[in-house]
Amino acid sequence: MKLIPLSLILSMLVSVCLAQTSAPPVDLINVKTVSPEVASIGKFGNIPVSLTTGVPEISIPIYTVEIAGIVLPVSLNYHSSGIRVDEVSSSVGIGWALTGTGMISRNVIGLPDETPTNGYINAPAANDVVMAGSGSSTYRQYLFNVHSNLADAEPDVFQYSFLGQAGKFIFRHDGSVMQIPASNNVIQFTGGNFVITDVNGIKYIFDQKQSASSTQDNVAYTSEWMLTKLIAANSIDTVFFTYETTCNTSYSQIVNGTFTIGMTDGSCGMQDAGGNSYATFSASLGTQAKDYYQTITHNESYIKEIKWRGGKISFTNVCDRQDVRGSGERMSEIGVFAEKNGVYTQIKRWKMNQSYFFSNPYSTTVSDVKLYRLRLDSVSMLSVGSTAQPSVYRMEYDTGMMAPRESFAMDRWGFNNGKFSQSGTMAIQSTIYNMNYYSFGSANREIDSSAMLACTLKKIQYPTKGTSVFDYEPHRYKTNLTSKSPQTASCFVTGGVQVSNTTTFAVSSSATYFTCTPYISKTNTSQGFTDRPRIIIKDVATGDTVFSRIETPASLGNEGTAYNPGIIAISLQPSHTYKIDINIYTTNSSVNASVMLNWVDTTSAIPDVKKGGGLRVKQITNYDLSGRFLNRQTYEYGDSGIGVILTPQYYQDINFEKIVSKVGCTGGTMDPACVDFSEENPSFNPVGYSYIFHSNSIYPTTQYTGSPVLYRKVTKYEVDSVGIPNGKRVLYYDIYQDGSTISNNGVSDPLPSEYFVNGIYLISNNWKNGYQTGEDIYKYIGGSYVLQSRKRISYQIAKADQQYVLKIKPRYRSSGCESALSYEASCYAVPITSGIMLPTIVSDSIFDDAGNFFSKIEAMDFNSNLLINSRQRVESNGDTLLETVQYPSELAASGNVFQKMVTRNILSPKIKEQKSINGKNVTTILRNYVDYFGDSKLFLPLNTEVKIGNYSSEVRARFNYFDQFGNVAQQQKDSDVFNSVIWDYRSTLPIAKVSNAAVADIAYTSFEADGSGSWTGVISANITSGVGITGTNTYSLTTAGLTKTGLTSSLSYVVSYWSKNGPYTVAGTSPVVTGRSVVRAGNSWTYYEHLVTGVTSIKVAGTGAIDELRLFPTTAQMETFCYAPGIGIISRTDSKGLTAYYEYDGLGRLQIVRDQDNNILQTFDYNFKQ
Repeated sequence: MKLIPLSLILSMLVSVCLAQTSAPPVDLINVKTVSPEVASIGKFGNIPVSLTTGVPEISIPIYTVEIAGIVLPVSLNYHSSGIRVDEVSSSVGIGWALTGTGMISRNVIGLPDETPTNGYINAPAANDVVMAGSGSSTYRQYLFNVHSNLADAEPDVFQYSFLGQAGKFIFRHDGSVMQIPASNNVIQFTGGNFVITDVNGIKYIFDQKQSASSTQDNVAYTSEWMLTKLIAANSIDTVFFTYETTCNTSYSQIVNGTFTIGMTDGSCGMQDAGGNSYATFSASLGTQAKDYYQTITHNESYIKEIKWRGGKISFTNVCDRQDVRGSGERMSEIGVFAEKNGVYTQIKRWKMNQSYFFSNPYSTTVSDVKLYRLRLDSVSMLSVGSTAQPSVYRMEYDTGMMAPRESFAMDRWGFNNGKFSQSGTMAIQSTIYNMNYYSFGSANREIDSSAMLACTLKKIQYPTKGTSVFDYEPHRYKTNLTSKSPQTASCFVTGGVQVSNTTTFAVSSSATYFTCTPYISKTNTSQGFTDRPRIIIKDVATGDTVFSRIETPASLGNEGTAYNPGIIAISLQPSHTYKIDINIYTTNSSVNASVMLNWVDTTSAIPDVKKGGGLRVKQITNYDLSGRFLNRQTYEYGDSGIGVILTPQYYQDINFEKIVSKVGCTGGTMDPACVDFSEENPSFNPVGYSYIFHSNSIYPTTQYTGSPVLYRKVTKYEVDSVGIPNGKRVLYYDIYQDGSTISNNGVSDPLPSEYFVNGIYLISNNWKNGYQTGEDIYKYIGGSYVLQSRKRISYQIAKADQQYVLKIKPRYRSSGCESALSYEASCYAVPITSGIMLPTIVSDSIFDDAGNFFSKIEAMDFNSNLLINSRQRVESNGDTLLETVQYPSELAASGNVFQKMVTRNILSPKIKEQKSINGKNVTTILRNYVDYFGDSKLFLPLNTEVKIGNYSSEVRARFNYFDQFGNVAQQQKDSDVFNSVIWDYRSTLPIAKVSNAAVADIAYTSFEADGSGSWTGVISANITSGVGITGTNTYSLTTAGLTKTGLTSSLSYVVSYWSKNGPYTVAGTSPVVTGRSVVRAGNSWTYYEHLVTGVTSIKVAGTGAIDELRLFPTTAQMETFCYAPGIGIISRTDSKGLTAYYEYDGLGRLQIVRDQDNNILQTFDYNFKQ
């Protein structure tokens, strides 16, 4: 172990004045051993819920990697917001995901940002283009290139996820990034790969690329960057992630249906006239329904191994997926291995037991991968090296019929709605165009609360055989849309009953969408007409005829043809009264006529509650292994169960574009004279525009951690095993919906057509969401809930930022005939905003049962790195307590250690802390740091100074030595004894802790791992595997011996060991002390102890087996440990030489504790009901 004394590097120390409060405790660095803990057999059902989304956090822990300040939990997590129809199962199972790795993904908008020359990074600034105008010669070619997908105008959106952190970012034109929300992370893009450095200086390297391509452009691009290295702040330790790409190419299909009314698709041509070349565009006026199919090719990487100093996790993937088009891998096993002396030994083995959901609502015998979904049925931790029963998590799911992937049985959110017979995704709807009524679409896109549950997890059984049962319900949210009420008026005449009839009706001031359905039966001259039958509708106020149909009967001998045009549009004026007159002029019973008018009355915006957007948990019920009820948590959302939709319903209901087509463009050297169809040929297209309806909204729905609905208020109730309420918690959140850049009151506003082409651009405020603003806690007393405490939190925006991006849409529908000269577009600079919400004021109130309360208010301030600079609190006695903190960035100066830390983005260590009461300084603590090796890699504390009141600053703790990994080897409180530590197992575990001794004066080894414990002369070949007095190894001592140098001649030392072959030679010792003997695994071992004085080195020599070799001053106390790496301590020997032994079963659970004489002190039984 390489140790460096701090006395040699004092010149590197940065001195900073410091101070402190009333005798605060100053702690030494805590040196943790891996304690032998009993497996937690009773913990189940404690499932946290993300209350603002209503999604429970269901997790199966696999293993937690801990090394050099890195904490990496690996687990299987389930997201219970519902299964979408087109959702493809992960390699674990539908709804499940492996956490513990990391990834940066991106949504490519236009071209990939890094595309040379034409990518977004090299694009002109949005405001420059907008200010110049779309007709500017400077940017005309650029705009046309964007239109032709040859240049980029908008940044791609990147999303990262690793070690519990998640966020988004976009590039700026200078190559820097804007993070959404803002964070302390530093994000760099180098050589086509990403490096993210967090606030603790830990680096995350993303350089394993995954690609995707689309049939739309057939261009492959990098879609994801996988985490491959995690470099600790000590710059020495690295966690490595490796992947495999066997059978990794899969395909998925996206379908978008459109329905065009007006100018439909056409074709381009060229003609010459008068020496000029003209572009022509031939098309037709009518309707056109089309489905656009886009196939996405995914080239995925599957995690294979996570490796670190001291161990690895291995993932077994199998190429046998039945539910993907192409190929894909299924994760079948996870193995955890501990490394010792270069050999990896398996310590945990997890087996995934999987099958498939199969759903074929069409009752056909055709086998199709789209009918299958990989399902995780159970996860078993299997015994390693013993016959212990597996520890099993078992899952049960809703078995309702699920729509096949890429089918049309989905609601507007993409969830299963059970409408399996649908042949498309265009919802049933209607519109009026050019005074004609159009009804189109056949799909029912409404939600079905029961069908949404298909394939969702409803029950999990834990290894204890206890269970949790989940009840879900759809999200509910309120809209403030205008209410549309259908209205009707009609008039009928039946021959033989009446000859004529009249109806009068009034139209309200808010009436729109007028249609009528007239009908006159077949007529001929043999039916005794005195005049021609007719239907006439007149405006009572003006006398104007708004509809008239006079039918001429067919000649004698002809049957005649009925007048039955279907639904047609009619123009009526709001607030007018109309009269319908029908007269058939005959009493013949075979003649009849009728007309029905329909319209919609629109009322002012009123709240309307809708369901949709996925599932939220309604209650979680827990049972013990015998099925006995234990407790239940019930959740109530918002007021009356109502949440907030992040993208307002108004925008989600817009599923059409209003467009104008353009033809007749001259070519040549002059600017073309292009006109739209209405100007060129009004008789051909009198409306001047067309509609294109889409099967989904033209606005993407904003989601927060997978949920489009959030809740401002959530109440959690708890009931115990006998049905008595345990109280309730009410939590509060602020919710921010998407904003818009253009204010209008509806799509019928008289805006220019280009507004409809471009739509209304939405600005996401999602980065402001998810912050808790309050909490009320109640207890249940005498049949009612009594408030016990109340917390309120106020926030402010920090690091506010925005970047304008260019939104470009053509003013006219593309005919394919355009050139850069003829292309016209509308350009808008739309802001993307960011920042972070920081708590600034927290108020807490505590209530007694009589309603009296005590309160305190705490105000917080943050530095530019988003770390708390100060807390000011007013106590109940009126005192004002102020706590301030300074970090490396606030103490950095050119060349000093803090500047070096800032350069490495090590921002979080608290360097200086001050406390004052009522303006008077009480205490100040200063932690002095050093660049330990002088190479800006390892920054460690030198000492801690304390100042009380106005007294001088004093050093209260000193950190004398560290090893090369940053583990503390020697430390002391001021004027107190040394506390020293010896590390082994690749310096991951402390094997000796010694009080009242310098690290240079101690040595210890049990010959278990790679270290020698400060003894020299250890020969690896002499280490024998087998049961020793401690651990699993012993050593064959030779006459060459084992030596410890660098001792202090004025001290007396104890050398102790266990031997199978009598005492060995230790020079300079008094007579050897022989201790007790014990038998382990049939071998007799005897304890020997030597007292050595007046030496600077010690050599232990002889021939025979030796174990547990210790050296320490006679005034010191040594405690030593042996481990099963990755599992726990297998022996602990105290300062009196008494050893306790710990034995584990094949699942890594503590099973037996024995004393030094092998007597059983404790046993632990994990036999659960099978």
